[in-house]
Amino acid sequence: MSGFVEKRRGITLISELKPTERPKKRIEFLDRTAFSLDELADMTIMSFGYSEEDREIHGDYQSVSDRDANRRILELIKKEVFGQSPPALWQIALIDQRPAGLVVGFIPEAEYRPPHGVVGQLSVLPGFRRRGVGMALLGRIHDEFRFRDCRYGFVGTPRSNHKALKLYEKAGYVRTFGQDEFEIQI
Repeated sequence: MSGFVEKRRGITLISELKPTERPKKRIEFLDRTAFSLDELADMTIMSFGYSEEDREIHGDYQSVSDRDANRRILELIKKEVFGQSPPALWQIALIDQRPAGLVVGFIPEAEYRPPHGVVGQLSVLPGFRRRGVGMALLGRIHDEFRFRDCRYGFVGTPRSNHKALKLYEKAGYVRTFGQDEFEIQI
């Protein structure tokens, strides 16, 4: 036995960024300049840690389960460490003037690939799920990626996140490869 223990099982999906179905409910959008990174981190933690199911799926992913870790990642994305991420690639959905969800994207520099976008984070706040918010956020980020000449987009999620996988596939994503993480105590 090597001593390595499986930690997480993820999956990456790809989309050709075709327009997505838009919800009939009126959803307004603001970019990141309307909120502080602290407010966005709070939204993230509320979204990914709300229910027992959410905590079971995302508990090992500090990037969405630990507020300080999420705040640091949002700061890195904002500083464009992973690629271009202007305010328009951060969309906050509002329903009745209340935050309902958040999507954060970036466009990495890729010398040997066509331009592509990455959905770095998609979260929908409790109380707004099953109301079309996730699909609306994906539609907005796809529009922004296409506006910036991206030919396709990537998103990743834990394999056990069946609701997210269903949403992404409905939005036109297809599964491309699994990504398993292992760790060892040294």
